[in-house]
Amino acid sequence: MAINEIVIIDKVKDLAAKSLELLKGGKSDEADSTLLNMKLASIELFKLSAPALHADKLRDILSVIDECIEFTPKSAAPLVVQAYILYILGDIKIYKMNNFRVAWIKSIKATEYDPSDADAWLAHGICSQQVLPSPSSTGEEALNKAIELSKDEFIKSKAVKAYYRGRVAYTQGPSIDPA
Repeated sequence: MAINEIVIIDKVKDLAAKSLELLKGGKSDEADSTLLNMKLASIELFKLSAPALHADKLRDILSVIDECIEFTPKSAAPLVVQAYILYILGDIKIYKMNNFRVAWIKSIKATEYDPSDADAWLAHGICSQQVLPSPSSTGEEALNKAIELSKDEFIKSKAVKAYYRGRVAYTQGPSIDPA
């Protein structure tokens, strides 16, 4: 499993770097397909059992994703990847919380730009659960919207899991395993 994790992490990292290069070069149309592929690769990463073991590699990707977000304020794809990686890392630390706050604000803008984007709603829901007091009605509404709009059963299942995780965390406290 570890080899698959490294391969997929490297794939996400390469796609993030390629996306950033295209975005910096003003090739936003070409970047769109690369961003989509990056998002799809991050979903594969999201499915693996223990990618948080590679936390340093994931944190390296976050810095590239941050730059992609700056160049694509209206695209949800890099926000989703950022939310997934932060979700995978799991441990609530100042570093993570600051990133979640920034991602949360940007996810709101992404849902306003395209209210039909299930991924934007999922990113908003995941981030809301980390930033707002639990259970967050805002987070729950965003996750419900993601479930309603998504055509991907895996994404729906993750949204459902994130929804119930927020509920369980509220009743049992912050020591819940975020995997």
